[in-house]
Amino acid sequence: MTQRFALIGTILFLAITSNIWMITISLHFKGTWIITSLMMFAGFIVLYWDKNRIAELYSDNHLQKKKYAPAVSKLWINAGIIYIISLFTLCYTGPKTDLISKSIAIMTYFILGATLLYTNFAFWKNSDKSIKSQYQQ
Repeated sequence: MTQRFALIGTILFLAITSNIWMITISLHFKGTWIITSLMMFAGFIVLYWDKNRIAELYSDNHLQKKKYAPAVSKLWINAGIIYIISLFTLCYTGPKTDLISKSIAIMTYFILGATLLYTNFAFWKNSDKSIKSQYQQ
């Protein structure tokens, strides 16, 4: 689900950061315009990454559609859900010093690390298969 809406998210991110950039320039904030400019630059890089998907919107050719994004896997959806739940858990516990909050934070960090390692291992294991299937189409 997160891969499916990545282009829409990039366009919204670019719109929001460009508005923040204009506000920081017009109000003469010192230093903030550099950060917002770099964020806008990152947004343009991600838009350039999806240039083929954007070019289909303006193309007059009615050719067969190419699939640029891989199929959404349940592995990535579950990993995204785990990351979101972990983020909320860490926000809830906060920088508290009691033993329960620290142990919850440590368990959450362990879950995040295990999820990161497992998803990257699964991606690495299946990367050869996906490259071969792209060339066969």
